[in-house]
Amino acid sequence: SAASVAWLEGAYTSGADYVAELATAPDASATVAEKRRAFGKIADHILLSSELQNFIEEVYNWATGEAVRKIDNKADYELFNGAGSDATNPRKVYGIKANSTAFSALAAGSYGTPTTADVLMDAIMQIAKEGYTADLAIVSYATLAELRAIKDTTGNYIFDTVNNRLGQLRVVASANVGAAEAVVLDSNCARVKRQPLYELEIVRNAAKDGWDVYVRRGVQLVEKTADKKGVIYIASMSTAKTALAGNAGEPQRAGKLLLFIFGKSSFV
Repeated sequence: SAASVAWLEGAYTSGADYVAELATAPDASATVAEKRRAFGKIADHILLSSELQNFIEEVYNWATGEAVRKIDNKADYELFNGAGSDATNPRKVYGIKANSTAFSALAAGSYGTPTTADVLMDAIMQIAKEGYTADLAIVSYATLAELRAIKDTTGNYIFDTVNNRLGQLRVVASANVGAAEAVVLDSNCARVKRQPLYELEIVRNAAKDGWDVYVRRGVQLVEKTADKKGVIYIASMSTAKTALAGNAGEPQRAGKLLLFIFGKSSFV
């Protein structure tokens, strides 16, 4: 059978209530089941000519290095955009985008003229409402550039460029994320599992007087059903900003929002 990842998924119904002295405590109920998911295996192949045998070590190292890099890039793409499905595509990678909760403005109409930072802040609160703690944002390079440019009212940059942080969020940019997309999540809710080693296979290709080099690696996303509430997918920053926009009270500056994140009164 195919290599797979396994985890436990369960449900707990609390019976927590008052209990009288020497009385029986109220009962809770719980169910736990094992779940398994096959790795999505990603491979690359290159044919090396025997004419390069005088440089075979250098060429081999370069070729396998490039193959590993391409596999990792494809894996990153699939981890965000993958179409894996227990019902229809069980051998593909399950993308975080398809296994998340859609952004739904928590404070709709109360952000004045919203910024990208406001959208991320609202996503943080959506996650907090479900009992999780957001600590990671996956964004496009365009969005990262915008966040890095945020300044407080005195002209100082707010984004922590050393640690790539905006308040409680570590911000990671990827070329595999659409320009208007983003995901904000509690990183404990979505775990990436990779097979520990790359598979490397070298086969003589006599017909072409060369060597076939194959490189493979399995990768998969594990996310419990309940934990999808800790993963918020923003399909369109502009649409999210429209949902937040409004004039309920004083229009907010970016610095006013970031008071929540940093707790610095100078931003108000």
